[in-house]
Amino acid sequence: MESEMLPLEDAVKFTEKLASENCQILGIERFICNDRSAMPDLNAIADFSSLETGNVVLSLHSAREYFAQFGKDEKEVFTVVYQLF
Repeated sequence: MESEMLPLEDAVKFTEKLASENCQILGIERFICNDRSAMPDLNAIADFSSLETGNVVLSLHSAREYFAQFGKDEKEVFTVVYQLF
């Protein structure tokens, strides 16, 4: 499943909630919004699908490391791809 586009703070909270519900984070994508659209940031795509299946803790740790790189651009939003176990 994939989340809606979320600002950084909400995306971080969403991944924490996913982990508490035993969901593995499979990937995260960053977008930069302007007046008319949201452009994907092709240099900010995180793919965690190669992590051990069902390893919720490692996927959350990876998501935290990913999000730590961002927060300086108020036009950025994120989508989170996840799977329930």
